[in-house]
Amino acid sequence: MAIREQAANEVKHDHLDAEELNDCAYEFLDQHRRDRDAFSINQAIHSFERLIELTAAEDHDRATWINDTGAAYYLRWCHTGSPEDLNRSIEYAQMALAMMSLNDKYRASRMRNLGQTTAARYSSQSSKDDLDLAISIFEDTKALGNKSDSEHADLLHCSSIAYRDRYTHTSKLEDLELAITDLQEALKLTPQPTESRAQKLNGLMLLYRARYERFALSDDLKLAHQFSKQALALTAKEHHRYSGRCWGLATLYHADFDLRGDIECLNLAIQTFEEALKSCSNNHDLPSRLASLSVVYRTRYHHLGNVPDLRRAMRLSEQALDITPEDDAERSLRMKTLADTYGDRFQRFGALKDLERSTEPCQKILERTPIGHTSRPTHLRDLAICYMDRYHRTETNEDKDRAFSECRKALEGTPSDHPFWAIQVQALATRYRDQYEDTRSIEDLEQAIQLYKTAIGKTPQGDPDYPLRLEHLGTAYRYRYEKSKSYDDMRLSLDVLQQALDKTDDLSAARATRLRSLSLTCLQSYADYLDEKQLKAASSYLSEALSHQSSTLTNRLRAGLDLFDVYAQTKNWQKAYDVAETTIKIVPRLISHSLQHADKQHLIRSVAGLASESATAALKCGQSAYNALRLLEMGRAVIIASLIDVRGDVSSLRQDHPEIAERYETARAVINGATGAKKDKLFEAGQDHQDLIDEIRKLPGFQGFQEFATEEEVRLAARRVPIVVINVSRYACDALIVTGDSIRAKNLAFDMNELRQHAKRLPNTDHNVLHWLWTALTRPILDDLGYIERSTSCWPHVRWVPTGLLSRFPIHAAGHYGIRSIKDSVLDRVVSSYATSVRSIMNQQRQISTRKVSTDKRLIVVVTMTETARQKDLIFAKEETRAVQTFGKKMQMEAKLPPAQCKEVLASLTNCSMFHFAGHGHSDSTNPSQSPLLLSDGRLTVESIMETDIAKEQPFLAYLSACETGQVLVERLLDEALHLTAAFQLAGFRHVIGTLWQVYDETCVKMAEYFYNWIKEHGMNDLSVSEGLHHACRTLRQEWIDKKSKPFVPTDSSTPIVVDSVPEVDSTQIEPSLTTEGVTRDLRPKQHEPARWTPYVHFGP
Repeated sequence: MAIREQAANEVKHDHLDAEELNDCAYEFLDQHRRDRDAFSINQAIHSFERLIELTAAEDHDRATWINDTGAAYYLRWCHTGSPEDLNRSIEYAQMALAMMSLNDKYRASRMRNLGQTTAARYSSQSSKDDLDLAISIFEDTKALGNKSDSEHADLLHCSSIAYRDRYTHTSKLEDLELAITDLQEALKLTPQPTESRAQKLNGLMLLYRARYERFALSDDLKLAHQFSKQALALTAKEHHRYSGRCWGLATLYHADFDLRGDIECLNLAIQTFEEALKSCSNNHDLPSRLASLSVVYRTRYHHLGNVPDLRRAMRLSEQALDITPEDDAERSLRMKTLADTYGDRFQRFGALKDLERSTEPCQKILERTPIGHTSRPTHLRDLAICYMDRYHRTETNEDKDRAFSECRKALEGTPSDHPFWAIQVQALATRYRDQYEDTRSIEDLEQAIQLYKTAIGKTPQGDPDYPLRLEHLGTAYRYRYEKSKSYDDMRLSLDVLQQALDKTDDLSAARATRLRSLSLTCLQSYADYLDEKQLKAASSYLSEALSHQSSTLTNRLRAGLDLFDVYAQTKNWQKAYDVAETTIKIVPRLISHSLQHADKQHLIRSVAGLASESATAALKCGQSAYNALRLLEMGRAVIIASLIDVRGDVSSLRQDHPEIAERYETARAVINGATGAKKDKLFEAGQDHQDLIDEIRKLPGFQGFQEFATEEEVRLAARRVPIVVINVSRYACDALIVTGDSIRAKNLAFDMNELRQHAKRLPNTDHNVLHWLWTALTRPILDDLGYIERSTSCWPHVRWVPTGLLSRFPIHAAGHYGIRSIKDSVLDRVVSSYATSVRSIMNQQRQISTRKVSTDKRLIVVVTMTETARQKDLIFAKEETRAVQTFGKKMQMEAKLPPAQCKEVLASLTNCSMFHFAGHGHSDSTNPSQSPLLLSDGRLTVESIMETDIAKEQPFLAYLSACETGQVLVERLLDEALHLTAAFQLAGFRHVIGTLWQVYDETCVKMAEYFYNWIKEHGMNDLSVSEGLHHACRTLRQEWIDKKSKPFVPTDSSTPIVVDSVPEVDSTQIEPSLTTEGVTRDLRPKQHEPARWTPYVHFGP
């Protein structure tokens, strides 16, 4: 070592003569071959190049040193992957060859070196010209004599590799066969158990694996196994090629799984890949090892559905991409591997961002893949799948058309004898089936059926995809039956789907899907032929699917929804209740904290109505009102509930189990953004959070952690103010009345059809709607509570929790209104408040019990938007602002008017006691979480407010004097209550005043004046807020009655009133058509006096 260090120092200072440099160069070269270190190869190159400088052109050793300099650069390229090193290696090899005579005895070895480095440049830079040149050089070299057996064997080995690479590039079978022939001959010339023989055995493994991948012949796979194991047996674990040979064997185990579907083969593949990764000492190979292990974990995830496998696959693919240089030709493949995991995660959890992360790399790798390359059809198909997934989510026709086009190109570019051909056929068949679902064109369906049959005919029965293709075909037969009503199609669907199920492993993640597919055909058979056996079979299949733990939550949920409908429609309420108990527990687990609000809403749409119908089933089978309420609460307002839970108090857990409490708080800190973690880390934190909840619920005393409250706790929440949950479903409508003494159910004498008819009249709350609300709902409930007499001074209080379509109605305004007098109404019996759920009420009560209202903060934040882009001016907004400022002065509170910009407004909320907004509001008709208050620089949305947690700051009141701040227009999301009023309450405001629909500009001023005057007279406390809005509504109601009693005399000077001109929305529509541009202010004459006081509502204690 001392001599080596001295030599290195002398090389550095260029003090050695040619003989010493020669010795030093080869010493360093040998040292690098032993240790594979960067220092040795750098010094070897330096020594060789110094030798060349010192040597005369006619020196006979000069060509040798030039050749060996090229070899040193090649070795350094193997270590660094630097294109410059490889180019220098080729230059030196060409120089050395040019200096030799045609009959030089070393010419063959130097030609081989040049061919080898040229072929290496192809593998690095993907230039086919380099590959063709390398093969030409090898063929010329074979024709030369003067080669020993070992030299000829090495030449044949290099030639075989080049032919294999060209086969990969062009798919020409001739190149593959030539590669096999060359390497078989090379192996015969290498009989001794040496490293050289191991290399050739491993090379034959790669070739036979490639031929198996092309023809799917099991004999080729067996030969590949044989050669791989022989090569590995000749390789010490310490050898630098041991990792690569483990990797090769692992790929064969993976192929075994693909051939036979045996999970043990997959486990062996993972074990062997892990061994390859553990023993990988070459940084150049590490990215491919990581990526390969990621792929096999994905495969096991697809088969068993275990999320930890998906998480492991994602981490490995991220690591592989991180250490792959930007200019590496393999980087696009690393990107694709990561993109595939994002695609899997999208399929599992539904984050649209993951689909975008999957689609973009697919597009890039396709752009970089030349037409005619063997991998291009696969990239086309993968991109088509991304487009189709996006179409199913966004319904953009351009994506559907692209998917169709790319699938066609993929099939056209795949030879019919290629193993992937069946996959391409299946992909195109599925596009035709999807198109049939949109167009109902029988030609599309027939094309899909024929293609599925073709794909199945090309698929071995042991292939893991075989049952999938059967399932697709069986489903297509059911579609054709729905058109033809031919019993032959029904029989074909049942038979083929049964075959698909029979060939699906009990632990397969796809089993629930196949059980459900078969059940749907059975149900169709029962519906058309009244075959009770088919109904029983369908129930059995759906029950198994619902309880199948390996399947995804989404697929289990779909089965539960179908099974519930089966039992509900056959009036088997006990079984319907049992199914609901299982199904409803899945719903909260759908909402991963890593999802955007739009993703959560998309998932929740699929379970609209389940909670209400589950509660109905509970009551109909004799369960307690509490059990009905429990099911209702578990399946409603799920998004808000998840945010309540993640912000909840864990002091008792911290006291009893500090270690797990610390892990829990770490995970939720990431979710809440306290750690500043990237969005990419939210998925891991969300999964850890859910795993920890499951772990905590196993601890003594914490079985109900973040579950719905006990009956006693619920009753305690209503000890001061009764809670009335009005449940509406297809099967019944009931009030669940909670008091401090009991929880009871009261059936209400109306149904969904009646409710829908009245909903069509909204927002026009004429006396017919208000009278119906009174007689059908509120009077029976208030009578039950004992609130019969009209109050005079001591006002009882009721909290209303309406569900479904009923949440659009002004329950507090219900009453029987005559022309000149009030006979009876809610306003004359009780003070009304609203809540999104019982859970939200209890959460607020916990906050109140631990946090008293601060007396230090005496600040009112007032935001006024008299002028808003693309909206009518609000001529009364300034007057409303002055009223609020006047109130502030009298209450000795400072009024702050921040710039009406989103960041400034959000920042001001953290330090105020009250917030008053006077301006335009809007309920988004497609994405409720984007419903905004309109500010000067944009939109302050539900989502941004919900993500703001200022509960610790104890803000008291938010008054939203704007349109639609308490409205949700998407019917399938009504129960989620994703509106501005609920958002401000979730953010931490104790009380919120909002509106159910559009409100009149002038009325807003009056309502605010009456409200704040009441608080000024009665103090700023919980009671004064709810009573303040109550009495303001009563005052405006009286004005309305007085005006109704006077005849209208139209004049030319009738005073115009500024109101929102949002078109009347048919509440029975699932997706009302309303855009942000539709929110304008119009002028209406006072020809028909509307009940302007009805939309104002109070949320709070």
